[in-house]
Amino acid sequence: MAASARAQQKIASVRIFTDLPGLAITIDGQPFGDNDHAVATLFWPAGSKHSITRKPVQFELDGRTRYTSHPCETNIPRDPPGSSAILDSQCLITADPDLTFVRIKFDIEYALDLTYFVCPANTDATFCQSPGTVFINGVMNTQGVRQFYLAETGISAQAFPNPGFVFTGWSVSPSVSNKTQALILKFPLTAPAQIQPFFPRRTPYRSPSRPIRADSNCGPIELTSRRQCFWNGMGFSSHFGCALPRWTLRSNLGLRFLERWRRRYAQL
Repeated sequence: MAASARAQQKIASVRIFTDLPGLAITIDGQPFGDNDHAVATLFWPAGSKHSITRKPVQFELDGRTRYTSHPCETNIPRDPPGSSAILDSQCLITADPDLTFVRIKFDIEYALDLTYFVCPANTDATFCQSPGTVFINGVMNTQGVRQFYLAETGISAQAFPNPGFVFTGWSVSPSVSNKTQALILKFPLTAPAQIQPFFPRRTPYRSPSRPIRADSNCGPIELTSRRQCFWNGMGFSSHFGCALPRWTLRSNLGLRFLERWRRRYAQL
């Protein structure tokens, strides 16, 4: 009895804190972690039982930064530092004279908002015609989504337009350090961020008179009595005639060559 009484008289001075100040925890039913209680130092009799409850996930007011908690840690490895068998959000602590601190660690996670297309409400996503597919760190997305990643996570976003659409670039929030307009966008996530790929519809090129097909064979340029040259429906004047060879137009290269030729010789 005397030995037991002496053990009960031993007091453990325990410092309880979160590694990120201000996050909410509850110690034996009493709330801590607000601005008034960033750190608590409590005096517990040796052998007494205590519980520390924490929210597994806590959000900032804007909802774009969140904190995810880990099991409690103490300076005594043999003391059960983890969560209880009943609730993952609760730590059961036995006071010990050698126990000096209990720490609750939190991870910072930032939201990455992908915004470019949203399937209409009450519509099966398989029937939505998304303009493109965006892979974020290997995860496929066919519409806008918000995803959370650990702070400083490297982000790799790849944009692939679907048939009938083209990719023309990115719009990114100021927190995104990379301003590239390439298909692949890479940056470290150091704050909440937003990225938006642009997928406009593909518009076929049309000449002033008739459409040009990518694989059509263009006929030879003709010389008229007014010395007007015509090439695929476009006319211009030249004193040098129109002896350009026949070629196959497979891209806009032919049009660019013709435009340079016209500007150089049209006024001679």
